[in-house]
Amino acid sequence: MRQQLRLASGAALTGLLCCTLGLTAAPSAVASASVSVRAASVLRPDGTEDVFTRNGSDGHLIRSSLPAGGSWQVQDLTAAAGSPAPDANATGLIDRDGVEHVLTQSGGRLYDTSQAAGSGSWQVKDTGAVSIAGNVAAVLRNDGTVDVFGRGNAGDLIQASLAPGQAWQVYDLTEVVGSPRLLGSPAAVVRRDGTVDVYTHMASSDHLAETYLQNGSWQVYNLSNSYAYDHWCLDPSGNCGDLKTSGSPSVTLRKDGTVDVFTETYLGAFSVDEGLTETYLPPGGSWNLYFLDHAKDPSPDISGSPTATVRPDGTVDVFSHRASDNHPGVSTLPPGDRWHYYDFAHDYGTPATQNDAAVGFRKDGSEDVLLVDTSNGHLMEMVLPQGAGAYGWQKYDLTTQVGVPAL
Repeated sequence: MRQQLRLASGAALTGLLCCTLGLTAAPSAVASASVSVRAASVLRPDGTEDVFTRNGSDGHLIRSSLPAGGSWQVQDLTAAAGSPAPDANATGLIDRDGVEHVLTQSGGRLYDTSQAAGSGSWQVKDTGAVSIAGNVAAVLRNDGTVDVFGRGNAGDLIQASLAPGQAWQVYDLTEVVGSPRLLGSPAAVVRRDGTVDVYTHMASSDHLAETYLQNGSWQVYNLSNSYAYDHWCLDPSGNCGDLKTSGSPSVTLRKDGTVDVFTETYLGAFSVDEGLTETYLPPGGSWNLYFLDHAKDPSPDISGSPTATVRPDGTVDVFSHRASDNHPGVSTLPPGDRWHYYDFAHDYGTPATQNDAAVGFRKDGSEDVLLVDTSNGHLMEMVLPQGAGAYGWQKYDLTTQVGVPAL
């Protein structure tokens, strides 16, 4: 049974009532705190794509580089530069001076392995952040500050900041501003107005929280208490249950400035899965909700956490793997169109994966999706050349074809 769902913006969506039968059980909160092994992709100013992974045999940090118009090259940064063997996923970015920063967690400490533009040498620094568990998120502020966010061992939200010309500074945002303790890993983005947004899965309630820095002041907001979450169900009895989050969130910024947060959600009172959910904030508007499994071309129930990005043409892509068979796939929203779902395993023979995807873009605009083959740990690559169309993806095994160590 379906009813119309009307949210804060006034846009009508089609939603399922709480008591629809046949939905799968919600994932447990314990599973949400696990770390999946994947890659990180960084595009250097000279057009080189750098992919960072963890060697499954010795734990070393591996850099695989594809120069524009060149061939893949593989380097062991633990052996060559002394970068500590990471315990979780790497993340990376380019700062405003062209310095490449690769952030990793090893033994609970957060390290920055960096290389200046045009330099052939890597530098390794201890940021001073300790007791970090799981994956971290990194963003570049409009003023050039590098911010890295991670989960502390006690679940606190930890921030490590590197302002231009300064040393790393570390803050416990749970202690300082009251950010709720979290499960899993944070997601972060910088809005067009310079606001720094950090999204987390609240440990105490399975709600979605926003900790944001605006006009020099940190604020905390429970998005699950927003108007959109309170009014997502129009059942006259109001008996739809509390909409909760599982896994870690992913966030991206659309070309029009809309903040797009994606999570797996479930109904706490009924323990039924509501699937991949979009919580979005248009510029100058209010928070809204949309359930992607209610789309005309629905997304499946997923396991793990989604990975969201925006293509140069404005298309929103959300990568995930299906809970029933671990098929990797993508939910796609082209500009002016509706959501579509594509199953990589069905369409291209991509192997099953239980690991979250990593996404990057090449200088020519090609989209590069990195996955880990569950059966053998091989690093798989799905490439969508610029302008190739929805079915133009190309599949590569970078472990077999290039020599990237299995993860």
